[in-house]
Amino acid sequence: MTPRQRISRFFSRKSHSYATYARVQQAAIDDLISHQLQEILPHIPSGPCLDLGSGPGVVSEALYRHNIPLRPILLDIAYDSLLRAAYAEQCICASMDTLPLSPRHLALLISSTALHWAHDPTEVLKQACTLVQPGGYLVVNNLGDTTLQALRETQREFNLSPPVRYFTPEEQHHILASLGTVTSHTIHAYEDRFSSPAEALRSLSEIGATTHTSPPLSRARLMDFLSAYGRRARRGRSYINRYTYIRSVVRL
Repeated sequence: MTPRQRISRFFSRKSHSYATYARVQQAAIDDLISHQLQEILPHIPSGPCLDLGSGPGVVSEALYRHNIPLRPILLDIAYDSLLRAAYAEQCICASMDTLPLSPRHLALLISSTALHWAHDPTEVLKQACTLVQPGGYLVVNNLGDTTLQALRETQREFNLSPPVRYFTPEEQHHILASLGTVTSHTIHAYEDRFSSPAEALRSLSEIGATTHTSPPLSRARLMDFLSAYGRRARRGRSYINRYTYIRSVVRL
């Protein structure tokens, strides 16, 4: 089974519970819509909108809640996630690494909490820009390189290698500035708090952050991993998963 197939299988299997655990991801989308998207909304040309790496439709549901008259096309690798999506114009089950869409016809392309799963995020961004018409917008709400440091340090201690790629803020800005005019580039921090390391780690597992590590852990090693992760994630009486979002708006 290829890495893409494993990711598709995992997110399809977790599609029923993803929204329950993806509190930070939903908060980040709500903030993006309330601020950056509202600012560019009057300037977006007519045409379709695409949510790249949509999952079960977190963006489309948030647009509906905020009364924004956009019904995006959803593109995701997990078929069962798309089955749960609502308020979408169309659903396309495909990998973001090979975008099956015509060039220069989108007015807006949004990608949130998805690019780190791509085989080559830089190439995906380049492909994505070819889909947007002149004067249209690319909005990227991407996890930054300081995301989930407690988890990632523990993964390195146990010689695990999750197949994700996080940009630094400077890297993301440099790539996007080579593709269009960056009109906004901001960094945002979020926290998810739990009463035990097991709860914090389960939350990460349900959204895929601990998935596809290699090699797999035995039960004994998993308990050692949980203990090491808990030491790093603990702050007072809470265990915290910290996320950094790099939010960029590009006019093409």
